[in-house]
Amino acid sequence: MLQAPALRRPPNSVIGSMKRQLLTVVPLAVLLLVAAIIFLPSLASHRLPQNERRPIVGAVEKALVNEKTPERIRLLLQKGYSPTLEDYRRVLVGDRGLLNRLYRGADAPQERSRIARALAEVGDDGSASLVIGTLVHDNARSDISAEDRAQLPALLLSLGLMSHRSDRAFGFLEAHGSSNAWARLIIRRPEGASDAERLACYTLVAIGLLKLA
Repeated sequence: MLQAPALRRPPNSVIGSMKRQLLTVVPLAVLLLVAAIIFLPSLASHRLPQNERRPIVGAVEKALVNEKTPERIRLLLQKGYSPTLEDYRRVLVGDRGLLNRLYRGADAPQERSRIARALAEVGDDGSASLVIGTLVHDNARSDISAEDRAQLPALLLSLGLMSHRSDRAFGFLEAHGSSNAWARLIIRRPEGASDAERLACYTLVAIGLLKLA
C-alpha cells in the first residue's frame, strides 16, 4: 500500500509514467469519453435489454423502504431512475458506512455499479476493498455472466475516482495496468484474453481520471 495523506496525488514520477502508458494505449478522446460515461447511469443500463436486468431485492430493496435511509441515497437506488452527476455529488462522507453495507448486500451487478459510483465520491480504503473484491472474485469465475462482465469497467472507473482518497484503490490500479496482470486473475475461458486487454485499457483510463477529477 502506498503511504500518503488521505487526500493526495500520486508522485509526479508515477503520474508521468502512467500518462505515457495511457497515451500509448488509449487516445485522449477515449479517456474524455469514458470520464463522461462514469457520470451517467451504469454501463449495463445502456447495454442490456430491460428484461435481462435483475430485480432490486435484498439489502437495496430494504433500504428503499426504510424511512431512515436518506432521500439522496434512495434516489440513487430507485429502479428506472437515471442518477445525474449532481445526484452523486450530494452523497456525504457520513453516508459511507451505509453505502458500504449496501454494496456488500447488493444482489444485482447494476446495484453494485451505482453504489460504487456513489462511493467514488466519499469512499476510503474499506470501500475500495469491497470494489476490488468484486473485480477479483468475478474475474475468477469461469461462469461469469454477460451482465457481470458489462459492469466491470464501471467499477474500475469508480475505483479511479476513489483513488484520491484511497491508497488501496490506487495501488490496485497501478498493479493492474497491463493485460498480463489481469490475465493472472482470469480463469481460462473463451473471452479471457479479450477481457484482459479490455480491463487493462479501462484501468489506465481509471488512473487517468486522477488528472481529470
